[in-house]
Amino acid sequence: MIKKLFLLIFSLIVLVILSPVILLGLMYQGDLESALPTSAYEVGLTPAQTLSDDIDATLKQLSTPEEDIKFTLSEETLNSLIFASLTQVEGLNPSYAPSTDCETDACQYLITEEITTDTFGRLKGIWVELEDDQITISLGASIEWQERITYGTILSLTFDVTDEVDQYQLRIDSIRLGRLPITSRFLGRVLSWIENATGEPVLEVENNLPVGTLDVESFSYTLLKSEIVTLVEENEELENRALAAQLLEIVFEKEIITFKVEEDAFNFNFRSSLFLSDEDTSMPPAVASLYEASSPIDLDSYLQGRFEEFILTQALLGETSFRLNERVFNTIIASGLNGEQGLPDFSYEYQDKDGNPEVIEMKVEGVWVNLSTEEFTIQALFNLASKPSLMEFVLTAVPSSNPFEIIYEIETLSIGKSLSNPSKEDVTIDDFSALIPFLKSFVENEFIQFNESDQLVIGGASLETYINTFLQGSGIQLSGIRVQDEAMVLDLQLDPALQTLFDNYANAINDVLTNEGFTDALNSALDAANNEEAEEVINQLTTITDKLSNNEPVSEEDVSAFIDAFDELSTDDQAAFFTTIQGFIDPSLIEEFENSFNE
Repeated sequence: MIKKLFLLIFSLIVLVILSPVILLGLMYQGDLESALPTSAYEVGLTPAQTLSDDIDATLKQLSTPEEDIKFTLSEETLNSLIFASLTQVEGLNPSYAPSTDCETDACQYLITEEITTDTFGRLKGIWVELEDDQITISLGASIEWQERITYGTILSLTFDVTDEVDQYQLRIDSIRLGRLPITSRFLGRVLSWIENATGEPVLEVENNLPVGTLDVESFSYTLLKSEIVTLVEENEELENRALAAQLLEIVFEKEIITFKVEEDAFNFNFRSSLFLSDEDTSMPPAVASLYEASSPIDLDSYLQGRFEEFILTQALLGETSFRLNERVFNTIIASGLNGEQGLPDFSYEYQDKDGNPEVIEMKVEGVWVNLSTEEFTIQALFNLASKPSLMEFVLTAVPSSNPFEIIYEIETLSIGKSLSNPSKEDVTIDDFSALIPFLKSFVENEFIQFNESDQLVIGGASLETYINTFLQGSGIQLSGIRVQDEAMVLDLQLDPALQTLFDNYANAINDVLTNEGFTDALNSALDAANNEEAEEVINQLTTITDKLSNNEPVSEEDVSAFIDAFDELSTDDQAAFFTTIQGFIDPSLIEEFENSFNE
């Protein structure tokens, strides 16, 4: 019995003596060199260059717009990025390049610190390893005494990393020091010892974080996506913070950007298909022709042609209203966008590993409007890496008691819209509370404003004053504006003297249109036999002249069809059209009419 007790006591003494030795043996990692992923290290590359091949491969995925983009960071790429980044950090060794060819301290270590005389602590490297939903971060370090004894070890922290629907979570799964596993229970005791020794509440650190929750007991950090939105929304230093928060909320809600750690790779998924439209998405031909013109539009000549068109229209219908149809608006927009500097474009430049420049471009192809009594639609076509993306604003008309204003409620903003496939999913915004202040800075001017209900108001007192001031002394006054038959209509009132002159001029135009020689003269002036657009104008005009000859009323539909055809003519042909008409009118009446407006 005594012998057994002696053996037990002796064994315990030996165990106590040997425990530090055993621990040091378990923690020991002799060959740090083989643990480093040196095959991923490439000297002389910047962090951006290490990612260039992956970025290039990612952007090339835009060639299939119906599929989402996956950006993959392989384990090798991540370690290459870490290596390139560490060599540029101030205070670390810029010559760091561990490999079989490196045999001196000048390139072997990131950090070398003298602990005591002839005793040095060294940081050998930092690297990562990836598995499903886990990332392991390892640090290799050693202590060298008198250049004779070197003790090396590797500290490895393995994290569970997950991107869930409503949150991101990071949790320590395990810690190893060499071959020695450190349990969460043991780590918890260490933290308790630190807390007791320092008097600092280490286990309550999560209460001091500005965002997210750190649970020291389970060694996890949870960040709710709603907290990120709130953090952005409450950041007073951030410009347009409400808009940024709303856009971020859409990113989370639509899961536009998500990530997952998989075997040997960190994969990011970007739902690019939401933003790209179908391959066949294009501008309407009539709009496209405005941007394809070989020379810029002469806006003054164009607007002069609209005035002459107004005179002709009123002569046919007997109404004094000036119509600005979709074509007029789209021509003015195209003239502004497609000026001397050309259409707006944006580009992202990066370099490949050889330093060669690479560029991805986004261009504005065109902007156009669609007008109706019920809706006002603004559409813009973008070209992203040669793929179409259609943006559409939809506004609905709201009744107004003011005859000088047109009011619209903004309904939706869609990006990646498909006109041919209504079921295609896109990014649609229908809450404009945060977007309105941003739109105001770009849209509002003297004639376009947002009211207290965040409705878009076109016209109003400013437009009434401007037009009536412009027309002052001419005998014409604006009496109201409205939308009718895909056009914005300015209703005008003429004083009696001008009305009489206007009626005389309208009667003269009607006489010209029923003149048998006019059609022949117009065919010759426009070379209608070789001009499809001119031929269509004459066909539509014939419908009108036949009714005039038979004393039948000319309808608004007849005039609209003629005007649509007329707008397809070139500026020169439009001028030739009116010159031909004036050739059949008494020159004194033309002079009197023109002088009345010039005054």
